[in-house]
Amino acid sequence: MRKYIILLALSFLSLLGNSQEVSITGTIKDIDTDEKLEAATVFAQKVSDSSLISYTISNQFGDFKLTTDTQDKRIRFLVSYNGYQTIEKYMDLDGTNIDLRIIKLKPFIFELNETEVIGEIPPILVKKDTLEFNAASFRLRLDSTLEDLLRVLPGVTVEDDGSIDVNGNQVSGIKINGRSFFSSDTKIALKNLPIDIIDKVQVVDKKSVLEEFTGANAKSDEKEINVTIKKDNSKGFFGNLLAGVGDDGEYQISGIGNYFNKEQRLTVLGGSNNIDNPGFTYDDLSELSSNARNLSWRGNLKGISSSNDTGLNFSDELSSNIDITGEYFYSDVDVKNTDIVERQYFLPENSYVNESEANQDFLERSHRFDVDLKLRPDSLTQISVVPRVRIRTDNDRENVVGKSTRLNGTIINQITSDFFNEGKNEDLSSKLGLVRKFKKPGEYFAFEVFSRLNNEDIEQEISNNVDIFDENGDSNVDLTSQSVDQKIENFQFNGKMEVKDEIFKNTFLIPSIRYNYQVFETQRNVFESHNLENEFFITRLSTDFDNKFSYFLPNLGIEFNTEKMDLSLFGGVYYSKINGFESNLDFTRDSYYNDFYVDAYLSYKLSSREKFTFIYNTSVDLPNKRYFLPVPNEIDLTNIYLGNPSLDRIYRQDISINYNNYNSKSKVGFFVYGKVSLFRDDISIIRNTNDELIRTTSYTNTDGNIDGNFRVSLSKTKNFENGRIRYHLGFNSRLYRRNNFTNGLSYKIDRWSLYPTFRMSLNDGDIFDLQTSYSPRIVLTNYSPELFANTSILSHEVSLKTSLNFPKGLIFENDVVFNSRPDIGPGFESSNVFWNASLGYSFFKNKGFLKIRYFDLLNENVKNSRYTGEDYIQDSQSSVLNRYLMLSFSYRVSKSKK
Repeated sequence: MRKYIILLALSFLSLLGNSQEVSITGTIKDIDTDEKLEAATVFAQKVSDSSLISYTISNQFGDFKLTTDTQDKRIRFLVSYNGYQTIEKYMDLDGTNIDLRIIKLKPFIFELNETEVIGEIPPILVKKDTLEFNAASFRLRLDSTLEDLLRVLPGVTVEDDGSIDVNGNQVSGIKINGRSFFSSDTKIALKNLPIDIIDKVQVVDKKSVLEEFTGANAKSDEKEINVTIKKDNSKGFFGNLLAGVGDDGEYQISGIGNYFNKEQRLTVLGGSNNIDNPGFTYDDLSELSSNARNLSWRGNLKGISSSNDTGLNFSDELSSNIDITGEYFYSDVDVKNTDIVERQYFLPENSYVNESEANQDFLERSHRFDVDLKLRPDSLTQISVVPRVRIRTDNDRENVVGKSTRLNGTIINQITSDFFNEGKNEDLSSKLGLVRKFKKPGEYFAFEVFSRLNNEDIEQEISNNVDIFDENGDSNVDLTSQSVDQKIENFQFNGKMEVKDEIFKNTFLIPSIRYNYQVFETQRNVFESHNLENEFFITRLSTDFDNKFSYFLPNLGIEFNTEKMDLSLFGGVYYSKINGFESNLDFTRDSYYNDFYVDAYLSYKLSSREKFTFIYNTSVDLPNKRYFLPVPNEIDLTNIYLGNPSLDRIYRQDISINYNNYNSKSKVGFFVYGKVSLFRDDISIIRNTNDELIRTTSYTNTDGNIDGNFRVSLSKTKNFENGRIRYHLGFNSRLYRRNNFTNGLSYKIDRWSLYPTFRMSLNDGDIFDLQTSYSPRIVLTNYSPELFANTSILSHEVSLKTSLNFPKGLIFENDVVFNSRPDIGPGFESSNVFWNASLGYSFFKNKGFLKIRYFDLLNENVKNSRYTGEDYIQDSQSSVLNRYLMLSFSYRVSKSKK
């Protein structure tokens, strides 16, 4: 290891030692109008092979500063601007900065029959709201993938879990040639698209179907990535096959095949593994490390998973006016876990501790089918049809042993529980949209309807053995068995119609109507027996409950658009109502509400690289259906839940700001985001704990609940000979405020979560790649009035990832993570070092890859956490994979036709 670190340091120093940093400055103008040209691409290439040395973008004044850090004495200098002829010149470098003063570009003059002008392709190109990167300009290994390319693009961050952001804006999906590609899993594209077939990577604003067809500017802060395939690869097949076996029964196998034929595309994939890697798997060290550190795979479930997956994605242009994209995905996941929890509950008069150990086995099978069909009868009309199907079955078993004690150690109750759940959820939805553009640009008529039917069938068997101890230590045993048969049917319908009409230049009037209707029907039948006696139907635990919610929203908006600014303001009134009916309790309700609707949006481009966004909107919604059920849920006899059928609708106000700026001259990116959500009639908890430490939880509406999120990041990239180094400073803060009640007293909880992050990456492209980070986590929880003690939780994570490429195809990778949890309770590991390593060998012209991987070298992998809830603090530990050694082989297939 020591030799490896020395070799890494010497390689880095050798790269920096002989290079010379020279700055080239100037101003770019139009030769005819003398207009200063913003967002022109200025770049330098090696004379020997035209590989990229450095690049920059001119600012709003046409000024640029190109810094070259190279050993070369002579470079190729280029200036490119969309619609203008590229300037090229060769320059000698002697260590002295160069001022080119004024550079004037000539516009292209198109002849009548001229359709295309081909020139030097710049590494980065700014086209209105599109940031386009030329893949060939970035030096990477021959076996690199889309993920490797994105990691070296300026302003782009790729996490191990597949999440991506560009200059602070989250990327919601990846498209190939403009069409969706496994939209729910970006990792499929990231880890399987080989670099040698990629032409360009385009970062665009995420647009709705309406915005995309009408050409309107996007109002979302999210981004999308579109990958264009080289024309030479527009016909052909490529894929990857992987198989691996471990020294103690571990295995993984996966394969993916992609077929392209111009507009046609078909992708088929499948995989199976038992190494806690649910979803389509890859032979990737960082992914395994990320999954091992992640505490849950579905909701709050934890443990070790075995999974099988298969799927396909297809896309085709059936004719010039019919496009279709679709996908099917099947997955089954079996999770086994032992969950050890120690939770301290806070009470105004006397807190207590609950300790439990749960042995869990969860099996889930799911099918997902999506289709997106677009019809264009003419150039002004588009019809979109989007059906979706989701089917999931669950088979869960759990055995829990737990006890509750006073802080002095006196035991109050003890429970042993066996739980079995078998469920099926069918979710069918469809969306139909019609957009008709008028001849005047920007004007249109739009109509959209959405319907959804969700059916859920649940059968449960529960056995509880509860001991209640008196002050003398004597216990009263209650053995209870329950059988639950529950059916829930949820139907939803939404409709929207709007017209956009230009009343003045760049000013539009938009009248709109929205309608929303939801109904859920719950039939819950509970049978119970005590002390193994006969089973009886329990009326007080059973219900036949119907709840309906609807609103009608007429609204009027005005919109103003210029090249730099988008401004819109909508106003209206929500006319909503809730109807409820429960036959067993003879309960009926009809509640009506009138709430203001406001939607304000401002987006202003300070320059081609700077943008500020402000959004304010209001909305109404129905609380989760489980909060309404008017009968107790006594699956856990020490934690009973009782819904409230009289809950009101929730009124919400969202305020957000967003500022991002990437300065290509200094290679510095800066991003600020803030959002606050204010709630009226939000859900708050009413909790009562009796002397036997039996908790009953119900719900009510209160005002004053707040959710907040603030993020800021600063990144800096410095290029040097054949590589780059990037620094990233980030800070993320979340506020969670709730008003709750416990044993008749009201209190407010404020939870501040603070996540500062420092990252540094060093990349050579051919020799090595290094990534390191430090991320402390601070969670401060305050209660007002001070019924409970305020708490603070501190944790640290330090990571180091390295990849070193030796001659003749050898690759050595390490992923080391140090975790420290100094505040976790006794009996739980407070720190650990999690280290994975692999040695790979590439052969068959980089098509074959043999790898030996050592998972958890130090045998210190743990999943421990500390968490604060509404009225408790909890330490937990769940199952993890043991150390193993795995040998894997992957093979890449590629065949193209021009």
